[in-house]
This record gives sequence, structure tokens and C-alpha cells, in this order.
Amino acid sequence: MPLNGRNFTQLVLLTPGTSPIQTGQQNAFIITGGISPPVNGLRAQMNNFTLDGADNNQRFSNSYVQSPPPDAIAEFKIESHESGADVSLAAGANVNLVTRSGNNTFHGSLWEFLRNNDLDARNFFDNFFASLTLPFRQNHFGYFLGGPVVFPKFVDGRKTKTYFSTYYEGLRFSENETSEANVPDAAERTRNFSNLLGASIGTDCLGRTIYKGEIYDPTTTVANSACPEGYARNPYPGNTLPSINPVAQAYMTAYYPSPTRSTSPNLVLAQTYTQTADQYGGRIDQSLSENQQIFGRFSLYNWVDVTPGGIPNNPYHAQNHGANALGHYTRTLSPTFIMDFVFAYNRSGIPIYYPGIGGSVSNNFDQPRCWNTSSVCMSNSIGPTIILMLHGPGPSRTGGALPAVLSSSDTTSS
Repeated sequence: MPLNGRNFTQLVLLTPGTSPIQTGQQNAFIITGGISPPVNGLRAQMNNFTLDGADNNQRFSNSYVQSPPPDAIAEFKIESHESGADVSLAAGANVNLVTRSGNNTFHGSLWEFLRNNDLDARNFFDNFFASLTLPFRQNHFGYFLGGPVVFPKFVDGRKTKTYFSTYYEGLRFSENETSEANVPDAAERTRNFSNLLGASIGTDCLGRTIYKGEIYDPTTTVANSACPEGYARNPYPGNTLPSINPVAQAYMTAYYPSPTRSTSPNLVLAQTYTQTADQYGGRIDQSLSENQQIFGRFSLYNWVDVTPGGIPNNPYHAQNHGANALGHYTRTLSPTFIMDFVFAYNRSGIPIYYPGIGGSVSNNFDQPRCWNTSSVCMSNSIGPTIILMLHGPGPSRTGGALPAVLSSSDTTSS
């Protein structure tokens, strides 16, 4: 089934009782196309995500951590209104993924999904500002490969029942958008703000004419009981400042480009919004005997979102990265009794930052950032987690989980 964004959570909407609603907190920290929808009237934050039975939750955004490509998913299951020991972490739906394993034959897939501006209509604001057609590129590419582990003269997975699977998926998204802002013009950069002066709007307590947009000199403030505020100050002659603080002058020069238009907004630019995502993982399965199976898996991802602001030299950076790994042992004790033992680890982090001019800590214009990389840093680790489940006759089952939870938040403000 084709999915725009190739994200498994889009399939959740096929379940009765789900709504396509995404909260603002989730919106900034997930890979394109994914949501955590409300199920059966409960909040979107109340869902529980698991991957091969192990925790797959991002605590800060109340969403998932890992989103393997559809080609690497063998099973997708949603359970709601459940109270079983293995799905009782949240009141909403339990969304479980089972990753795809290898088998006795080599099999795989290779994909590339392309979108660009040649296939899309022009944006309304591009036409409004008479901009040229802005570049747009989206490439979604990757592979999946699985089969027996074969090392000639050493291992033949077809005989030892040892299988592997691996995947990689990348996203490169680049879209130029028209941004607008008002910045100091040539006269204002030389301290002349006379263009802000408007019509007379009255007189002050000293009988002087007051003009709209007039700038007053704070160094001339004096107490005056005749004034309602108890003080008076003089306006700058001609709305022209005698000087500008050198630090303010440096910031203005570094951050504010010259206008591109004479009317408001006087700065109209084509700036690039980008998303760069990479995720990859691997799995090894081993059949120990007719009634014992074991497998290990790891999954990693890193996603970076760069959003330009109204001025070009200080874009907003958001990064979402994480890791999920587990070992899974299954033993069939009898035709009606199965034991599952899982040892898992799940981690995710969300650095958010404005890199500032130059993007390095040594630059004088950088804003304070924690971990030397961001202004807001949040992470959560779930693990190691030990899960033991016993499946008895019929639908009966019992078990428990012992997770170690670590969450941290480091915020540095300027």
C-alpha cells in the first residue's frame, strides 16, 4: 500500500474509532507523515507503541521512537480496550510492530520515491510576491535485504537455521519557501528614523507637539510634577539618533540583511526548509531447536529539521534521534504453554537549537546552548527492560515487565 511519507502510523487510521488528529507537541519531533491519533475517544498522548514487544515510546512528544520502513515490517497490530499485562502501559491503543526476519532464501527490495517542483503547482505567495518558481525536492530511498547467514566453509544458515535481515531508509527533503520580514533600511542603519514620523497627535504636558512614531531620548528624563507620569523627556531631533551601541550595531549588521523591497514587508526572500532523515537496523534469528528460538535486533535513526525564520541568519534546528535494541528468547514448553523472555533498551533525544552566526560555540554571536549543541535538550531512556510472558491454554497469559526509566531535560535560555 503506497504511503506518502512511508510511516506505519498512517495505517492506524484504518482502525475503527481513530481520528486523524495530531497535537502540536508531537508535530515538531517526528519523521514526516507520522501521527499518534486518538483511538476510541481517548487522548492522542495515551497510546502505547511497542517494537517486537519492547517499549518504543518517546516520552516528551507522547509518540513513537522508531518507525521502520514498511518493507522491514512483518506484522502491524493495534489493540484497544485491552488490559493485558503486556499492553497495559497506556489507556489508549497499543500499536505493536514486528520486524521482518530472514528465511532460507535471499529476498529484498530497493526503492526511490521522488517529488519535485516540476510536478507541483506554484504557491499562492510565490505568485503574490512575483517570485520565480521555487525549487522543491523530496527523495525517499532505501533497501531491505534478508536471507540465510552464509560464510563459505564456516556457516550455512540454511542448515543451521541462522537468518539475517537489514534495512536502511533515507529522506532528503528540501523546499524553498517565500519568507517576509521588515528590516532596517539604509537610512535607519545610519541612525535616521525620520521616515517613522507621522502626523501630529497632540501635545505633551509641556505644550510641545507630539508626532506619531516619535522617538524619545531616555538620557534626558527629568522629574516633572506637571506631567501625568511624573516625568518628561525630550525627543531626538528629526528622529535621528546621535549614536548606536556598538554591540547593537554588530548584531544588526550580522543578523539583518538589507531590504529587497521599498514597501512593507521590505525583505522578501526565498529560503530553504530542509529535513534530513536516516534510519537503519539489523536482525539476527537463530532456531536453537524445534521448541527454542532466539533473535536480536537493533534499530537506529537520526532526523534533523531546519526551519528558516523571517531573517535568514538564524534558522531553527530540531533534531530527533534514538536507538532501540533487544534480545528475544522464546521457548515452547508444551503445545499449550509458551514462554517469552525479552531484554530491551530504548532511547531517544530531542536537541533544539538556534545555531547563531557561524554555528560554532566560539563565535561571539552564538546563543547559549546546552551540550554545546542546543538551547533545549530532552532525552529519555527506557532500559534495560526485562519482560517475561507466559502464554497458557486459550487466551490466558500472565507476565510482567521491569523497566528502568531515565528522563532528562536541560534548558539554556539567552
